[in-house]
Amino acid sequence: MGKYTKIQIPENVKDSIDIIIKQNPLINQRFDAIKVLLTLIANGYYDETLQNEKDKEVTINAPSELNKEAKIHLRKLGYTRMSDALNVVIQSQIENDVTDLEMIYHQISMNEVEGDKND
Repeated sequence: MGKYTKIQIPENVKDSIDIIIKQNPLINQRFDAIKVLLTLIANGYYDETLQNEKDKEVTINAPSELNKEAKIHLRKLGYTRMSDALNVVIQSQIENDVTDLEMIYHQISMNEVEGDKND
């Protein structure tokens, strides 16, 4: 046997792997499905697909200090990419509408105005 690495994946990716297993009867474990997919990735089979998805990404401006604080907090939760965390938070907000974003925005704006007056 060889060494193994733990890969954290979202539940939807796990579900997609399960679909691959159902569609391919010779592959009967997630481990085997991952082995096949990683082999294809390592051999460049999906380069064009991956590059096309990467090309769709956009860069946006964010407040530097706030971004830094958020990254520190996210690392404590096990996140390494801000885009992954933003995706989770945005989907949660859209699906559950748990936070009054306009109220929070208003509070932030008021604090910035008061901060500018004190400078």
